[in-house]
Amino acid sequence: ASVMTVLLMAIGLSVAAIPESLPAIVTLTLALGSKKMLKKNALVRRLPVVEALGSVNYIVTDKTGTLTEGVMTVRNIYFQGKEYQLTGTGTNTEGKLMKDDKEIDSDELRPVLECGMYCNNAEKVDHDDSARDFRGEPTEIALLVSGLKAGLENDKERIKSIPFSSDRKRMTVVTDDKTAYMKGAPETVLEKCDRILVDGEEKELTDERREELIEQNHEYAKNALRVLGFARKNVEDVEADDDEIESEMVFLGLQGMIDPARTEVDEAVKDCRTAGIGVVMATGDNIETAKAIGEELGFDPEGALTGPELEEMSQEELEEKVKDVEIFARVSPHHKVMILQALQSHGYNVAMTGDGVNDAPALKDSDVGIAMGERGTDVAKKSSDMIL
Repeated sequence: ASVMTVLLMAIGLSVAAIPESLPAIVTLTLALGSKKMLKKNALVRRLPVVEALGSVNYIVTDKTGTLTEGVMTVRNIYFQGKEYQLTGTGTNTEGKLMKDDKEIDSDELRPVLECGMYCNNAEKVDHDDSARDFRGEPTEIALLVSGLKAGLENDKERIKSIPFSSDRKRMTVVTDDKTAYMKGAPETVLEKCDRILVDGEEKELTDERREELIEQNHEYAKNALRVLGFARKNVEDVEADDDEIESEMVFLGLQGMIDPARTEVDEAVKDCRTAGIGVVMATGDNIETAKAIGEELGFDPEGALTGPELEEMSQEELEEKVKDVEIFARVSPHHKVMILQALQSHGYNVAMTGDGVNDAPALKDSDVGIAMGERGTDVAKKSSDMIL
């Protein structure tokens, strides 16, 4: 027998003779695996995951900041029935406001741009590194940058805030001049409005005008733009409850922003599928936006489902359909958990990737939770098994 055979037999016999050493050997093997992964920029937070990773046969991935760059730029604005464009990319505040290919005065768009600046938690910071000129969520940074391109300044003080949540899909602030500003998913903002700004005057928000705005929202979404709606109103009693403040508002307009897909994603999705791993995308975006970006990244838009549609399904229906769907849109954190559990019910080992607070419940419930390291939130990282 060769030396190698004798050596392998000796190791086998020693493990068999002293089984107490087995846990130590397994731990050492997993530790060596995690060391190798660290060289590939993957930090393992729980050792058993090294083994679990090898048996993953489904990946559910968040979109924004995971499949996409996470650097938003406002491209299109719809205000008072007219369409406008903004030039410039990323966080560069050099850009022009255009209409019909001609540069326009920023005052023409002031109400909708101001609303995006005031109803905003992002801030400009003085920093040597130009890539870190802003602190905050990518969406809010994009709105702040679009206001700065127009030469506007945030010169109002906030006295009340009704924060954004995954269920509400909107945020409202009240400033010191007793004005409430709201931003959020266009449909949820429209629900709270009964008037609209037209030619500088407040007009009734008729069904016809609502349809026009919803149509414009779909149009932008089909072009892979993430769209937000904006509204405001004068508040008589700033101490009123949230529902009172968020009612009978004046709709201002829409801002559509692009978040470019990461160049390497298309190839990575193909590699996973070649290896027999299913990949599905779950996002809070409008279904049209999700389909447009999903198709670009190699996901099949056929049969795409939304969060509200998942709610209406029975557990059996969901478990039956989940295997054939590659895109889930308008999902809340608990929808991601529902998708995850439906896939696990088929015996799949499911990995979840994400970077936001809303990904945390699914990261925790998955067989392998993978958080984004550079732009991931602390909550996502702490809920994960592994950080890229």
